[in-house]
Amino acid sequence: MIITLPPAGLIVPCYKPVLKATNPSVTASEDVPNLKAALSQCARQADDYLKWRAKHEQQRENHD
Repeated sequence: MIITLPPAGLIVPCYKPVLKATNPSVTASEDVPNLKAALSQCARQADDYLKWRAKHEQQRENHD
């Protein structure tokens, strides 16, 4: 059995911004953009991993 692991830099913990919400206006003006940016970055990491995995699975199928 051969197990292929993703490259070390491909899967990293997602950034979790600290919330500053002291009132609703702070949440809307500061926290929401920070949360959206963190979510987008994390989603990109997941997409990169899924693309990497699909590519390697296809290569493995082509060699079988």
